[in-house]
Amino acid sequence: MTAAPTSDLEFAIEVPPVIDGAYLSVRWTATGTYAGGFPGATAEPGTAVTFTGTDTLLMRDGKFVEY
Repeated sequence: MTAAPTSDLEFAIEVPPVIDGAYLSVRWTATGTYAGGFPGATAEPGTAVTFTGTDTLLMRDGKFVEY
């Protein structure tokens, strides 16, 4: 794959970050337009796509040390 499978990709935070001690978690949604080229994909290029995720990070001394 030589190009990104999505164009105009944008991320939005869905839930404010949750902090517990040294851990930070955030829930997000990404939207964009499928550009083609992803093996096994059935969507046609130009299809609007949306996917979600949750990231948990470990902070130490004001820096992210694990993702």
